Amino acid sequence: GILKFTMLLLLAYFIGLFAASKERRPAREFFTDFQITTGWSNGLPFLTAPNGSNWGFSCLDAIVHIAEEIPRPSVNIPKALMLTIAVGFFTGLPIIFVFGFCMTDLDTQYSALTTLYEVFGQKKAAAIGYQVTLFFSTVGAMWGIHVWQSRLAWTIGLNKEFPFARHLGKVHGAPFHTPIWALMWSAGFTGLCSFVYVASETAFNPLVAAGILFQYISYAIPLILLLRHRRSKVAHGPFWYPRLGLLANIVFLSWAPVALLIYCFPYAFPVVTGDMNYVSVVLIIVFLIIVCFWFSFARKSFSFPKLGSHRSVALL
Repeated sequence: GILKFTMLLLLAYFIGLFAASKERRPAREFFTDFQITTGWSNGLPFLTAPNGSNWGFSCLDAIVHIAEEIPRPSVNIPKALMLTIAVGFFTGLPIIFVFGFCMTDLDTQYSALTTLYEVFGQKKAAAIGYQVTLFFSTVGAMWGIHVWQSRLAWTIGLNKEFPFARHLGKVHGAPFHTPIWALMWSAGFTGLCSFVYVASETAFNPLVAAGILFQYISYAIPLILLLRHRRSKVAHGPFWYPRLGLLANIVFLSWAPVALLIYCFPYAFPVVTGDMNYVSVVLIIVFLIIVCFWFSFARKSFSFPKLGSHRSVALL
């Protein structure tokens, strides 16, 4: 239901944005005219530009976190991952083109609200209506977000990685059949993080960028171990592609350290306090928190799921 609603919204946006815009940029200007306002040379903005688009796929692995609740996860999860990429590409790219062609005043690019106002031909009602409908679509997405993030907290509880593990790892019975404490804890923690955006956008942006880098790190570790112990020794699933998989592993491991370095650069040059990039600070703080948790609690209680248990068998 919510997917169909969002698809209809995107179609309405695509038509409405073109219809409402008074002026449009020529195709040649859109595809060939690049204006760099950060003060950096051409190479660095080219490398840092994917950060924003990467965030659009930050929840790509959400389906993995509910693998224990999906029938035939070895088949259905890869399908869901590939379908997510396809849907994101074919729905996101047309909207990007619409904004790129219809936004003629590039001075409004730093504010989302003024950008919408400009794209809709300076029609305030249309821009507000766009935001309202987008809000309802976001509310629908929040249902799925709370599901997978609660399962993450639930896994932390099962592996005894947190002081309140026995509560986080508990699944309530009928009518919920859900880890309620994990759901409430993860939702509350996320809500507290939202206050960072209210307090300071400069502090919030590094959290967003760091989220991408944390995912890169979490993906890189198993890939390194996979290549170290040779891919051929791993049990092959239905979507096993020896050459393509190896190429994908190498490309990712080549890009991850570059992103880890480049995404820590300041947003603009010369550097001022308001435009400083504090991603490196966030990375260090989170790393210190993890180390503190490990030595103060998790080192004594952490446990891996045993092979052959109900958790591991359910994934086969």
